[in-house]
Amino acid sequence: MNGSTLFEAILSEEDDELEVRRPMTVTELNAEIGAELERNFASVWVEGEVVGFNVAASGHWYFNLNDGASQIRCACWKGTNFRIRFRPKNGICIRVRGRINFWRERGELSLSVDSLEPSGEGALAAAFQEIYGRLEREGLFAPELKRPLPFFPQRIGIVTTKKGAAFHDILTVITRRARSVSVVLAPALVQGEGAADSIRRALNALNEYNRGLNEGAKLDAVIVGRGGGSPEDLWAFNDEALARAIRASEIPVISAVGHEIDTTIADHVADRRAATPSDAAAIVAAVEEDLIAYFASSEDRIFNSVENMFSTLDAAHSIAFERLINAADASCAAASKRFLAAAGRLSIDNLRARIERSKAQQEMLSHRLTVNVNTAQTKREGELGVLAAKLDALSPLAALSRGYSVTLDAQGKVVSSADSVETGDKLKIRLKKGTLDAEVLAKDVGDD
Repeated sequence: MNGSTLFEAILSEEDDELEVRRPMTVTELNAEIGAELERNFASVWVEGEVVGFNVAASGHWYFNLNDGASQIRCACWKGTNFRIRFRPKNGICIRVRGRINFWRERGELSLSVDSLEPSGEGALAAAFQEIYGRLEREGLFAPELKRPLPFFPQRIGIVTTKKGAAFHDILTVITRRARSVSVVLAPALVQGEGAADSIRRALNALNEYNRGLNEGAKLDAVIVGRGGGSPEDLWAFNDEALARAIRASEIPVISAVGHEIDTTIADHVADRRAATPSDAAAIVAAVEEDLIAYFASSEDRIFNSVENMFSTLDAAHSIAFERLINAADASCAAASKRFLAAAGRLSIDNLRARIERSKAQQEMLSHRLTVNVNTAQTKREGELGVLAAKLDALSPLAALSRGYSVTLDAQGKVVSSADSVETGDKLKIRLKKGTLDAEVLAKDVGDD
């Protein structure tokens, strides 16, 4: 086809299009614009400053979102904003999740808000004070609502992200300081959009999981937290719904958010606050570590006491023996002196007789001395043996070394009677070396 023929064909097609094409109505144009906008902007995440905030008589919120150069109209409907515990104010910065709506009748568009949260230090501080004040007035921070942690926690729930340093720190501290403590992880988002709901769902899931466990296998406490970060990073732990879930938890909650200087609503409402996740792990592992240190210290004190007693008795025995020998020597010397003084006054025969009697008396005294010394020594050694046996009998470690054991129930209390346990209960048996986990298969109460 040459250039002239091609040019004529193109003109022919344009002529055909002009013949069939008609102008669109405004309704049709707006419908196409609306469909395109709502399809391409079905979910947007926008940050800006609140301008012209207004609460209509219907309960809807209307405001503009401004970034200094541009703005967009926003609407948060009554059916949505009742779930948002933070009410925006003019001049603060917020983050909005929503979708574009195009009003075809007026040819106008707006952002329909599904969720919003404060952004920036000023907005965060204002939102924090608003939520804190509301919960404080309701009494959710009251000291009498805070439950004590079990004396000897053995099963701990953890709500945090599995990939974060907080989870690793908690596991490291518990593993190093408490071999008998086990953990159950409920992973959750701890930062960004949806984090607060994720943490709340994880906490509720742990409570639901706990309800299905036997009494001896239930969780003793839950650690909720994450590592440090900016106020925006930690904001999920200021969520009002999460605070109410922590207060409603059937399991005592330890809040461990950020570093020591960071404070969140979760810290105030929890049963116990830890400065860091590592500190929270140290709290639940402290009792076992203290018990181990106590037993080791008791062992040292018992051995030192026995050693000191032996040393004291040995020194007393040596002094008594030396006094007896000195007394015997002195007695012999005095007798010998008197004998020499009287020798000149005696005849040979009398002298010989007196000598014989003196020798006999000396031998008798020497024999008595030896008997008394041996008797005293035997008595002291017997008393020492009785004291050592009593000390050994009182030593908990000696009892364990003879094959005995200490049986504890799930609460860490000593089981001394079959009446105090039921079939199926979980027990922990402490031996001289190590512990055993056991379950009651049957019991025999026996006669008293």
